[in-house]
Amino acid sequence: AAASSFAALKQPTIRVVAIIAEGVPEADTKQLIAYARANNK
Repeated sequence: AAASSFAALKQPTIRVVAIIAEGVPEADTKQLIAYARANNK
């Protein structure tokens, strides 16, 4: 889930990604949040 969410966030037309899954590591979640904030998403 984390890899596909990261790929989605890299697309300029996607601003929000909702992950409905169990087992996503906290470190991956923090990386996704940091990337999204850094890129105004």
